[in-house]
Amino acid sequence: MTDSEERRKIAQLEHELLAQRVEVERQAETLVSQEHRLWPAIQNYLDLRDQRHSSSSALALYRAARLALLRRLFFSPAAATLSVSIVGLGGLAIGAYTAVLFHEQNRELRRQGELFIRQFDEESKSRAMTRRAQLLDIIYSCSEVIDDVGDSALRTCVPTASPRARRDAVKEYLRLGNADLRDANLEDFGFEVHDDSLRGADLRGVVARSVTVGGADLRDTHWGGAVLDLSSFSGSLLIGADFDEASLVKAVFTSADLRQSSFYDARASGVFMEGARLDSSCLVYTDLRGADLSNARLEGADLEGADLRYARLHGASLRAANLREADLRYTETKFLGQQGTLDLSLAILDGADLRQADLGMAIGLTQSQISRALGDSATKLPASLCYPRRWSNSYESARPCEFGEDKADNGATVHWPPDEADPCS
Repeated sequence: MTDSEERRKIAQLEHELLAQRVEVERQAETLVSQEHRLWPAIQNYLDLRDQRHSSSSALALYRAARLALLRRLFFSPAAATLSVSIVGLGGLAIGAYTAVLFHEQNRELRRQGELFIRQFDEESKSRAMTRRAQLLDIIYSCSEVIDDVGDSALRTCVPTASPRARRDAVKEYLRLGNADLRDANLEDFGFEVHDDSLRGADLRGVVARSVTVGGADLRDTHWGGAVLDLSSFSGSLLIGADFDEASLVKAVFTSADLRQSSFYDARASGVFMEGARLDSSCLVYTDLRGADLSNARLEGADLEGADLRYARLHGASLRAANLREADLRYTETKFLGQQGTLDLSLAILDGADLRQADLGMAIGLTQSQISRALGDSATKLPASLCYPRRWSNSYESARPCEFGEDKADNGATVHWPPDEADPCS
C-alpha cells in the first residue's frame, strides 16, 4: 500500500470518528433537552448503563443520560420547589417538636412546683401546729396550789411560765392567725397588741383586764363572756365583733369602728365610746350606765332595753335607732358646759324611760315619738314639743299638751298612744 492510499484511509477513519462524535453529541443534547420529562431520563439512563463499557461512544451517551437525570432530579424548577417544600416542612416539624417539648417541660416544671408548694404548705402547717401546741402549753400550763382556809381547802392554779414568757407566747400565737384563746388569763403580764391582725380570733371567756389593743384589725373576733374591764381598743377595727355578755366596765373604744358588732347583755358601764361608729350594732339589754357616747354614731342600732342612765350623748346620732323600753333617765347632751345636739330622727321610743333626761337640743324628735315614751316634768324637751299630761301631775313651767291622757275636751276617750301626730299644733 502506497503512502497516498494509507493517508487516504487514515483520513477516512478520522472522518468516520468525527461523524460518530457529532452523532453522540447530538444524541447527548437530545437527552439533555428531554430532562423535563423524568421517566424518559430514567429510561435512557437505565438502557445506557449496561452498554457504557462497550465503546467510548456508549460511555459518552451514558454520561449524558446520567447528567440529564441528575438535572431532572435536583436542578429543575419542580425539584427546587419540592426541595424548598421539604425544607419548610422539616422546619415546621422541628418547630412543632420543639414547642411540644417546651410545653411538656413547662407542664412538668409546673407539676413539680405545685408539688413543692404543697409539700411546703404541709410542712409549714405541721410546724405551725407543733408550734401552736408549744405556745398553748406555755399560755395555759399551771400548777395547782392548795390553800387551807379553815376547814376547807382553796384550790388555785398558778401559771408555771413567767409573765414575760407568757406574753411573748401570746403575741407569737396571735401572729400565727386563727387564734383560739378561750378562757385564757392574759391580764397578769401587761398584754398589748398594736397594729397586728387578729381577725376572726376566738377570745371568748378570756380574762384580760387593762390590756391595750390599739389600732388592731379585730374584725369578726369573738369576745363573748370575756372580762375586758379597763381595756383599751382605741382606733381598732372591730366590724362584726362579738362582745355578747362580756364585761367592759370603763373600757375604751374611742374612735373605734364597731359597725354591725354585738354587745348583747354586756356589762359596759362607764365605757368610753367617744367618736365610735356603732351603726347597725346590737346593744340589746346592754348596761351603758354613765357611758360616754359623745359624737358616736348609732344609726340603725338596736338598743332595746338598754340601760343608758347618766350616759353622755353630746353630738351623738341615734337616727332610726331602736330605743324601745330603753332607760334614758338622767342622760345629758352637755359637754364641758356646752350644749350639743342629739339626732333622734325616726328613732323608736316606745316605752322608753325619758324621766329627767335632757333632750332640749334633740333634733328630729316628734310629738308622736314623745307620746309613746315615758317621762316627767323634769324631762327637757325641744321648745316645739309639749308634755303629755300622763307624764306627771306637776308641770311647773313645762307646757302640757291640750289633750289629756284619758279624756278629750268633749269627754271622749283618747287611747294611748294618741292618734294625733302633734297635739300641740
